[in-house]
Order: sequence, then C-alpha cells, then structure tokens
Amino acid sequence: MVRWIAIGLLIILAVVRYGMWQSAPLELREGMKVRVRMRIGGEIRQAWGRSFWSQSYGNQEVEVEVPQGVEYGDEIWAEGKLEKSVTEADYTKWRLNYTMIKVNKGVGLTGGLRQWREIMIQKMLMWLPGDEGALAAGILLGGSGALSKSGTEAFRKSGLLHIVAASGYNVSVVAGWAMAVGAKIWGRRRVILFVLLCIITYVIVAGAGPAVVRAGIMGGLVWLGMAWGRKGDPGWLLVIASLIMVIIRPIWFTDIGFQLSVAATAGLIWVLPMIRRLKIIRIKSWAWFEEGLWVTVAAQIATLPLLAHYFGQVSAAAPVVNALVLWAVPWSMQLTAAAVGVGMLFPAAGQAIAWLAWPLLRYMTGVVSWSAGWPGAGGVVGKMGWGWVIGYYLVIIMIILKGNLKFK
Repeated sequence: MVRWIAIGLLIILAVVRYGMWQSAPLELREGMKVRVRMRIGGEIRQAWGRSFWSQSYGNQEVEVEVPQGVEYGDEIWAEGKLEKSVTEADYTKWRLNYTMIKVNKGVGLTGGLRQWREIMIQKMLMWLPGDEGALAAGILLGGSGALSKSGTEAFRKSGLLHIVAASGYNVSVVAGWAMAVGAKIWGRRRVILFVLLCIITYVIVAGAGPAVVRAGIMGGLVWLGMAWGRKGDPGWLLVIASLIMVIIRPIWFTDIGFQLSVAATAGLIWVLPMIRRLKIIRIKSWAWFEEGLWVTVAAQIATLPLLAHYFGQVSAAAPVVNALVLWAVPWSMQLTAAAVGVGMLFPAAGQAIAWLAWPLLRYMTGVVSWSAGWPGAGGVVGKMGWGWVIGYYLVIIMIILKGNLKFK
C-alpha cells in the first residue's frame, strides 16, 4: 500500500512539473536574436571540416558551430540570430548564426572527471586504432563519435548502436567492481556509500545522458535497498527512476534517448520472462545464442513503435546479430577497463591488456560489417503515428497481463 501511495505522489509531481514546463513553451522564430548556454556532454558532430554541437528544447533543437579545440565538459555561451535548418510536423531544428561566442573550459570536479574521460578515450584510440578502438571507448564510456562514418552506418543498419551507449549493464559492472574492492576494506555493510559514489562518478564520466542517468538512479536505489535489507523489484525501480528524472528535468520526457532507454529496459523486465517461458531452443549448447537472441527480441518488441515513429527504420537483422555479438561485450568491457586502469600508471602494461581485447573487438566489428549488407538490415518501414504507438503498447500490456495470469 505504501509503495502505491509513493508511486501515486511521484506521478502527481511528475505531471505537475511537466505541465508547468509545457505551460511556458519555448517560442523560437526565424531571425530571432537569442543567447544560449550549452555544455558539451558527448561527441561533437563533424561535417565539412567544421564542428557542431546541438541542444534540444522539447521538440526544437538549436545547433551551433563551435570553435576548434572545444572539448567534452566545456561550456559555451553564444549569441546571435536563428536560421531554420530542418522542419517536420512536430520537430524544428535551428542553426544559430552567432555574433558572439565564449568558451569556458571544464573546471571543478565534474570538469575534471569529464576531461579524464577524454584522456581515457584517447588512450584507447592510441592502443587500438580504427573502429576497434572507437568500439572499445563506446562500450566502456558510451558514445559512437569516434567510429568512422562507414562504421557508424554499419552499426546502425545491424541494430547494434546500442552497445556503444552507456547503460544499465555498465552501471552494474561498476557497482560490482566497487563492491568487490570496497568490501575488503570496509566490510559488506559499510561499503554501500562507496558503491553509490562510484556509480555517481561513472554517470558523470559517461556523459550523464538520459540512459545512463536512469541506470544510475535504478542502481542507486537497488544498493540503498540492500543497505536497508530490502530487495528491489526492477519494475518498480524503473518506474521510480523514470518519474524522478521527469521531475528533475521535464525535458527528458520528450528526449528520444530517454524514451528508448525506458522502453528497452521495460522489455527486458516484462517481455523477456514471457519469451523465456516458451523454451523454443532446447539444445543446451545453443543456450548462449538463445539468451542473446531473446534479449534482443524483447528489447526490439518494446522499442519498435518508437523507432518506427521517430526514424521509420527497424533492422530485421538486429536479433540475430545481437545474439552473435552480445556475449563478447562484457569481456571486451572488462578487459578495456583493466587496460585503462593499469595504463594510467603503466602505459606499456595497459597497451598489452588492450591487445587482449582486440580479437573480441575485431570479431564484433567484423560481424557488424558483414551483417550490414544482409537483406532487411536498416529496413525502412515508414513513420508510425502516435495513435498507432499508443495502441501497440496497449496490446503489449494486455498480452503481458494475460501471460502473467496464465503462468501463475
């Protein structure tokens, strides 16, 4: 009963907060003079030898050409006039032709952590040239900006761009490492604060995007529950984390990355158990393939309407490709993390460990390049309206409810 009351209060707060944000919409128009403040929190877009950074404001986006030398964690102040770049039914992109721009280099604790991220990425790219190094950086810290143009397109077509996005798995690995180390120093009961600190640090280093923030909140709630002797229900934790994020930053509710992250996690929590009960593949030696396949299918079922609505594209090859590749991701991440950790003190040893990760990374990029040419990879399905999206999810919810009743 207490749980339902708490969820109800969070829903009311989230609705009120979102309503207040929506009641004062940002009205932008052609030729309007504006002043914007942006913080570089990811990969800077490169095009025609120039660098661009954009920031979303609900269904509008403002893009600014940034000077050379701007880095992750830097803050930008720019003033100028807006010029319409892209217009769709429910989305507008603006280009800011600025007359003044000022760059404040990242300072303080968060600035230092973000610069540390850049150092780690540069080390991985130096030790592992090409898309293998970019993939290692993406798996460990999130982001696909270091991938080549052809590599990015191949990952998109094969439905594997999600593995270069910091998410729940990364947070769980960081928490596990922190627990293993901290428990030896402070004991299992007093290590929770250290684990929470490590989760917060990783979220900042990984860019503090919606997906990793959601994962960080869920992870933090799980460990707090453990401190109080309670076992967390992942479904409730997802709902609580999502509502907290909307209350803190209502704009995240309209963020595509946030919506896809929540939908994919919901698929793993509620859709995957139903698929597992079917036991379609009964050969034990194929268990690794089956697990990767059904994890991807569950996430694909949950995110399909959003992908169709925003992009009009769904990769038919994604389930099989994910099943072939996902087993290698945790090994690659842990070897890469070990390489960076050791390499900060002993560069030669760090590079040697990075070489151990190269065969796995090369295997993944090879499978992605091969599968990108399959029929149906990056297939166009046409954009789906919101009415169809809502209807799709209502059907999925009814199937889940019916399935849970059947298997009780």
